[in-house]
Amino acid sequence: MTHLRLRADWPLYVLFLLDGGFAAIAWRRLPAIVPILWDLAGRANGYGPAWVNAFLPLALAVFLYLIMLAVARGRSGLEAVPERVAIVLRWALPLFFIALHILLRLPAFGIPVEMSL
Repeated sequence: MTHLRLRADWPLYVLFLLDGGFAAIAWRRLPAIVPILWDLAGRANGYGPAWVNAFLPLALAVFLYLIMLAVARGRSGLEAVPERVAIVLRWALPLFFIALHILLRLPAFGIPVEMSL
């Protein structure tokens, strides 16, 4: 069953690889030091290396995917969640972070993004 589950997730693996390529390209376009923290008014109040902005969202997406696999199998010490819930979470959380990653990196390509509420 686990083997079939992993096989069914191949489109997500492709998205991880594509997002990794996107992160590598974005990383080369970013300055060496970039904002990594913002206050509620939208002003940068923390700076760090460009790789944090380029690769951290992808790493978080992969990490959450692996957590969802462990929870679905019941190996995490938590009670296993129903299969349908596990599938939705296993796809929705990484897709959210990949979409957020792309949205936040578009300015590095000269595409303005309005982020005000």
